[in-house]
Amino acid sequence: MRALRSALVFLALLATGASEVWAEEALPPPPARYFNDYASLVPEAEARRLEEKLRQFDEETSTQIVVAIFPKLPSISLEDFTFRTAESWRVGRKGLHNGAVFFVFVADRKMRIEVGYGLEGPLPDALAFRILEEQVKPRFRNQDFTGGIEAGIDGILAATRGEYQAPPRPERKGPAVLTIVVVLALILLFLVIAARAQGPPGTGRTYGSRGWRRDRGSFGGGGASSSW
Repeated sequence: MRALRSALVFLALLATGASEVWAEEALPPPPARYFNDYASLVPEAEARRLEEKLRQFDEETSTQIVVAIFPKLPSISLEDFTFRTAESWRVGRKGLHNGAVFFVFVADRKMRIEVGYGLEGPLPDALAFRILEEQVKPRFRNQDFTGGIEAGIDGILAATRGEYQAPPRPERKGPAVLTIVVVLALILLFLVIAARAQGPPGTGRTYGSRGWRRDRGSFGGGGASSSW
């Protein structure tokens, strides 16, 4: 799913002809905190409490979860912006890539969880989507933004501990799904070959209790999006 999503983002860039524009978009600087409310959505006292919860979780487990709440989405593409931002922030311990970023864009009513390589086992795309749909969305629709954000945080923390339990999803029927997957797999194969020809990826910074460190890429497009 991670590689598939990366391929879809790339194809979208080609289709719109906006790759040069997006490449020039300024990304927000790496935050100094775990809980970052740039939209002033959460009361200050609650923001401090959530910051402490995330800090303590990092100290206890070494897993780093960062929350970023923006007034609006400053990009054409949700997934392109969140992927590039999470990649530039390098959330997660050096060498472990065990980080995730929970993004919320208030005016656009959109949200996304970006997941680092090291958490894709306990927090796969499907589970991240269910956390957004089942825990966050109902509260956001009732204007309980603080409750929704904390429910999302708690769901992510529980998933990384292997404790998140959700009811099974209904089986979907789709005869065309296999054909779509095969076509996208072929496209992905071409992109992988092209990417390897370009050489190794660059380096970036890693967020940790001791600040930002140099490290290789931690995010590969894994995660889930939703809206309310």
